[in-house]
Amino acid sequence: MKRPFTLVAAIACAVAAPGAARAQGTPLTDVEPPPSAPAQEAPGPSSPAAQPAAPASAAPTSPPAATAPPASASPRQTGLAFSADIGGGGRIGAGSGYGGAGLFEIELTAGYELFPGARPEVSVLLGVAPDAHTGLRLGIHLALPDLPFYLRGAVDGATENGTAWRWLLGGGGIETRLTDVLAGFAEADLGIPLTSGAGVPILIRAGVTFRL
Repeated sequence: MKRPFTLVAAIACAVAAPGAARAQGTPLTDVEPPPSAPAQEAPGPSSPAAQPAAPASAAPTSPPAATAPPASASPRQTGLAFSADIGGGGRIGAGSGYGGAGLFEIELTAGYELFPGARPEVSVLLGVAPDAHTGLRLGIHLALPDLPFYLRGAVDGATENGTAWRWLLGGGGIETRLTDVLAGFAEADLGIPLTSGAGVPILIRAGVTFRL
């Protein structure tokens, strides 16, 4: 009668052993672990995740507005012009009443430019040779367009031998601008006598002109 009891006890122990192992935390050798998740591969250089994000396109900028050129700072001219010069020369066929053939004079001139290039002028003369005298010249100054040259015509009168008109003068010269209001010039003139004994003058003068 002991063998059946022994068999039953062995079966009972076999059935109770797994439960006791679970209660004590003892791992079971016959329990299979759950399958592990597959490892994720690192993204390669060609992977979309590895590509750097494209920078956002910059907003279009409008070109800077063109600035207007600064206004000219040159002063406005009134048309008035003043000049001072010294000159001299000689004359052919002068009479005895005129003291000699040589001339030396100082000339002060005022003019007004009626339109570009044309300027009527009035000049006062102070003569020191061949003797002391005064005089007056009424003329016109004509500048050649876009050139430094000009033409001049004038009627000349003096107190050299009494008060009389001496010559009708015509000539030309060259003018060089030194500043916007100051210029230097040189001029040569020939004349036709308007009275007997005045002779034919050959004059050269040089000076400066101020424009206001």
